[in-house]
Amino acid sequence: MIPRAGLSLIRVLVLGACALAVVGFAGCGGDSENKYSEADLQTARKEGAAQQKLKDVQAQQAQDQKRLEKELAELKKDKKSGSSKKSSDSGSSSGSSSGGGGGGTSGGATASSGSSCGDGVSISGPTTCGFAANIASEFRSSGPGVVAAYSPTTGKLYTMSCSASGVCSGGTTSGGSVVYVR
Repeated sequence: MIPRAGLSLIRVLVLGACALAVVGFAGCGGDSENKYSEADLQTARKEGAAQQKLKDVQAQQAQDQKRLEKELAELKKDKKSGSSKKSSDSGSSSGSSSGGGGGGTSGGATASSGSSCGDGVSISGPTTCGFAANIASEFRSSGPGVVAAYSPTTGKLYTMSCSASGVCSGGTTSGGSVVYVR
């Protein structure tokens, strides 16, 4: 037989082992103690997807900006070398068929027979004052020849051919667009 002191020691060891097992199983995390619900996980997934989409859009915008900067640099280089390209589509670039500034009636004043935009700039044909102001600024800084400018209406870069007298024309629509710079 086992002496009484030995039995007490065995009981203490068995009770200790049982207590450790209970504590260990409780720490495994049953469903009642899960910190994150399925709804929380869905929300996190949606937020992650939205952040990735934003990063993708920003990357595309950065690529577009680099492409436009490169196009503008090439146009300025062509202008300085005196080899301005003449074509029937001289009023547009970046894949647009409307010339001189995005035409249409959205995004500012447009004119079909001549209209003043202020600051010594007038327009004629399907174009906007916002685009005309950008053309005038480029013309004033670089002089006659092919001038490229951004259209706030379409969000695209366009080119126009400007004479020494400040008449800038281009476009593929009937009558084309004209910007007069004084």
